[in-house]
Amino acid sequence: MPLPFKLNRGGLLLAVVSSAFAGEASAVAGWVDFTAGSVTISEGGGRQRALTKGDNLDKGDTVRTGDNGRAQIRFTDGAYVSLQPNTEFSIKDYNFDGKTDGSERGLFALARGAMRTVTGLIGRVNRNRYQVSTPTATIGIRGTGGLIAILNDGSTLVNGTSGIWTLTNPSGTIDIPAGVSGKAPTAPSKPPEQTTEKPSTGPTQPTTTVTPYAQGNEVTSSGDPAALCGTGLVSNCTTTSTTPATNPNPPLVTGSGYHVSYAFGNSTGTPQQSGINSSGSLANATFDAIGQMTQFAATNSATFTGTHQEFGTAGGVLAWGRWIGSVVGTNGTTLIINPVTSEGYHYVVGVPATAMPTIGGATYTFMGATKPTGMGATLTPGTFTGTLTVNNWATGNMTAGGTASFTSPAAFNLAFSVSGNLFSPGSPAFSGSGTATHSGAVVTGYSCSGTCTATVNGAFFGAGAAYAGFAYQITGGGSQQPVSGTAAFKQ
Repeated sequence: MPLPFKLNRGGLLLAVVSSAFAGEASAVAGWVDFTAGSVTISEGGGRQRALTKGDNLDKGDTVRTGDNGRAQIRFTDGAYVSLQPNTEFSIKDYNFDGKTDGSERGLFALARGAMRTVTGLIGRVNRNRYQVSTPTATIGIRGTGGLIAILNDGSTLVNGTSGIWTLTNPSGTIDIPAGVSGKAPTAPSKPPEQTTEKPSTGPTQPTTTVTPYAQGNEVTSSGDPAALCGTGLVSNCTTTSTTPATNPNPPLVTGSGYHVSYAFGNSTGTPQQSGINSSGSLANATFDAIGQMTQFAATNSATFTGTHQEFGTAGGVLAWGRWIGSVVGTNGTTLIINPVTSEGYHYVVGVPATAMPTIGGATYTFMGATKPTGMGATLTPGTFTGTLTVNNWATGNMTAGGTASFTSPAAFNLAFSVSGNLFSPGSPAFSGSGTATHSGAVVTGYSCSGTCTATVNGAFFGAGAAYAGFAYQITGGGSQQPVSGTAAFKQ
């Protein structure tokens, strides 16, 4: 009679997985245990769809969570991954047939956001078989559990919860034991180092004592599935949080490495005073205390001494605004303009995207815009709604467009769309021209007698191209005056 034995929950899972997949290659890499909010998958073939509980995952798949999205993935080697909101996670390569004989491998990428993970059998024997890459580092294991986050500036932050993790960039490698955090900075010339920072993997909570939740599809106070209790992904299901609320949109700070796009016009009508352009090379930019840009300098430059009419910012990586008053700089030639209230110098500025996606596509949500303005003082600033879709990251094919609407001196709209391969694969900057059409009242100087031309110039911003923004200008023949503005978007 065989001797009785007991397996704990983790051991039972690994035993079942090993038995189920022994002797044959895994048909899938893993499956979805839990989703909440907006969660999508871009499959290896490029098809994008919503991701739901029970769906299978395989190598080549990319999972993206929205503002309120979360997902728990279980892999066939027994590993768990818990994806937090605004995260992009890819399965680059995966193989597990129930044995740890060197054929197993798990290669993943975290382009943006944050994840909690407990590793499985892959990497337990051959540690070089498990790896997570980020825009600024490579993460390996000599342990089982940890938290990984891509910060707004693109740096990588890792917190070990069990075992030992390794954090590597071109300048060095450090070990991260349980209870310790390590950070790989954005600059590859600076090695990783230990830090007191902790990854933020869920919304902050007021000071409360939380009672344990039941298993199933319920969630903890941080939004994680209660089913994670006991797996190591959630360190404690009864917690007291005293973390103060943080600013979700910290201001941009003065420094280098910014991408600037702009559009402007004024009543003098000289060519250098009516244009749309990028700053060329990355710019040094100056910001005031709330993040409004007051100066930038690169191939082109501008210094503002007037006032902001509109301003917006997002994620600590992107800002947009409209200046009126004195502007001095260069735009191919010396630039000296003085837009009045109904005109403006529009800009969008941000930290260029790191780890640009390479497969599938993305649909961006319109966040905000400056009020579109015309050259001259006869048109009252209007309103703008925009669209931006990446059709194929691998080819740079995208569509950017929008509608500028005006009510004074009469109601009319200018709608435009710019499509095609507007950026080089892997490059964050895009530009192109398309057509614009007029509808509504005929307003002298601003109504297209035929088809107008629209030009956009912009970039993707933040880790994994989480944000995007463009400057636009609509022009036509004859007496048609330029209409200009900027708009911002997020995935």
